[in-house]
Amino acid sequence: MRIHKDVISGIVILLFCAVGALSTSQLPPPSAEEWAGPSTLPYITLGATALCGALLVITGIARRNADKASRSFNIDPKVLAFYVFWVCYMAAMVWLGDLISGMNRLGMPHNGGFIVATLLFLLVALPVLGRRKPLEIICVAVGTTGILVLAFGGFFQILLP
Repeated sequence: MRIHKDVISGIVILLFCAVGALSTSQLPPPSAEEWAGPSTLPYITLGATALCGALLVITGIARRNADKASRSFNIDPKVLAFYVFWVCYMAAMVWLGDLISGMNRLGMPHNGGFIVATLLFLLVALPVLGRRKPLEIICVAVGTTGILVLAFGGFFQILLP
């Protein structure tokens, strides 16, 4: 008997939540005057994600006998390739951040790895996702990157990688 793909997806989500909870547990607790600290938002999002993962497991077990066609677990190669591309984007962001900060020539409050990696990621990802107009691709990539840098780097004062 094969396991329903929702059960497998739910278990993977729950495992990711467990790893996230383990790493979040290393954050400092809130101070005596505050009810929320650095770990509050990660715990809330991990809890909501774990709830969704548990619901996937429950619905997958409930559907196991109802849908015989969905008993096999098929992985779409395009989805897998895009996930690998996204992981490469994350690694490139850190690598470029270290490389640019080592140059020490940019007078920015952040080192630029996020800007370069996000811009390149969007310039490649948008055509893969079906966008065909070059002007639209460039405008969305530059606009999205600029808005994210202004929001997180400027408004929230978060140091970007």
